[in-house]
This record gives sequence, C-alpha cells and structure tokens, in this order.
Amino acid sequence: MLSYPGNEPNAAIPPPNRQTMTTQIPNYGSMSPSGLRQTRLIGVPMFDFNLSYEMMKSNEIRSLQAFFLQTGGPEKSFSYIDILKSNPVGNPGASVPMVNGAGQIGDVLSTAGWEFDRDGLLVAGDIFTINNDLKVYTVTKKVTSNDLGIADINIEPSLLISPLNLELLTIYNVSFNCNFTISNLSVDTFYPYFSSLSIRFSESI
Repeated sequence: MLSYPGNEPNAAIPPPNRQTMTTQIPNYGSMSPSGLRQTRLIGVPMFDFNLSYEMMKSNEIRSLQAFFLQTGGPEKSFSYIDILKSNPVGNPGASVPMVNGAGQIGDVLSTAGWEFDRDGLLVAGDIFTINNDLKVYTVTKKVTSNDLGIADINIEPSLLISPLNLELLTIYNVSFNCNFTISNLSVDTFYPYFSSLSIRFSESI
C-alpha cells in the first residue's frame, strides 16, 4: 500500500477527498479464426487514478507532496489499494481460491478452493489478482462453485499467458501496480492557510 512520511513510520496514505478512477476498455490487436482475442494493445493501462486532497494544512500537504516526489517517475512502481474496490462485494467465506489447471487463456478462468455449492462467491465488478501476475482482473459475472469447490470466473482483461496450476488468487486487499511522473503532480495554495494536491497515476503492467 502507499505510505508516506507522516507522524509515524510508514503511516498509511490518507484517503483522498475525491478520487476519479477511469477504466480503459481493453483493445485487442488480432483475433484468431476461432474468435479468441489474441493481443491487448501494448501501453494502454486498464485503470487510471486521479486523487485530490483538498483543504489541507501546509505541513500536511508538504509531507504528502514529498512522498509523491520521491516515489515518482515512470521507472518506479508502487502498490495502490483503492478503498472502494479492494475487497469483494461477493461472499467468498473461508475460501482459498487458486488456479485450477494449466494452459488457460481467454476470458474464463477455472478455479478451485472455494467453499462447496456457494452462489455469489464473487459478483460482477469484484477484482482479484493472480500470484506472480501484476494485472488486476475484473469479474464480469457472478461466481458460483460446484460440490467440489470448483468455479469458473468470467474476467476482463483476457488471459494472454496461462498462470501456473494452483497459483493463489488474491481477493482481499487487492492492490494495483502503478506508476506516475512528476508532471502529474499539482499543488494549489489558498493563501495563507490551506493547499490542495492533485495526483494522477496509472496501472503499470
């Protein structure tokens, strides 16, 4: 999670007063005769964030600005946990979901490790990551498990490279791998007491 030099070591970054989250519609470069989408357009992030911190005192804004400056740059990356989307709306219970089988590509992922015969484990709009994969995947249909705890998950973007069998899924505190440049940092001052800060960054995959 983002952290900045606040009053305590590694203090969590405060939630913004306003956040805009833009989702790019996936673009694919080719399609096979079977209809399988082959390539996601390179360089286009799936998610873009714009955070606004308003009416902060000068010492608060300076500390926050310093954090973003030292973290900035397209060659650096950081994790960002969105306070609205980081945890599922569905009810996975005590499930420990994982990839069910190798050789999977496309927009459906077979998974195991769910509680048995459960409806609504995840719902459309929930997000997750797969171990060793930086992408954040969005669930597009409600997820239901069978009597063996196996469930298919409809996802966007599509899998272009298959994850390994039994790779774990992260469904709680899902973090976006992001980066940004200093040019995306803006500070406005309401002299002499208050300032506001706006920062924009994108998913980096």
